[in-house]
Amino acid sequence: MPVPMGMNLACHGCGRKLDGLDQRTCPDCGRRFDLPIPEELELRCHECGYALTGLMTRVCPECGTGFDVRGLLFAKRLGRGHRLSDRFPVYEVAHYTVGIVLGVFGLLTLGVLLPCVSFIATAAFAVAFYARGMEPSRIVLYIGVFWGGLAMLALMLF
Repeated sequence: MPVPMGMNLACHGCGRKLDGLDQRTCPDCGRRFDLPIPEELELRCHECGYALTGLMTRVCPECGTGFDVRGLLFAKRLGRGHRLSDRFPVYEVAHYTVGIVLGVFGLLTLGVLLPCVSFIATAAFAVAFYARGMEPSRIVLYIGVFWGGLAMLALMLF
């Protein structure tokens, strides 16, 4: 992506004007540069919370932590912290695992008896829970517990 005209960017190494360049390297001194972070992104450092608007470097001036703009945007889109462990907590993995195992067990057991009803009911539960703002991992867990419990009840009665 070329450097937009009118940004009045200058190389930190040699002072050359960078407007209109097609690359992200200064043609005079060879120093690599990044564009300033736009204000509309509202990015903050994941360590200290410093506002990163306007920075051309990818290191927080407050705490010295390096960052990746795409990583911060992804974390912001998820609404969570920047670290992988913050994005995928252990409880969510446990919810998905338990919910999928119980759900598959229940749907396979009851699906033989009521194939259409069980899948339609699962979709209806998922839509209803999601519409109420529930996290996807909890939806999977609750549906899995429902079908798993129903299957175990059916196996005990028959």
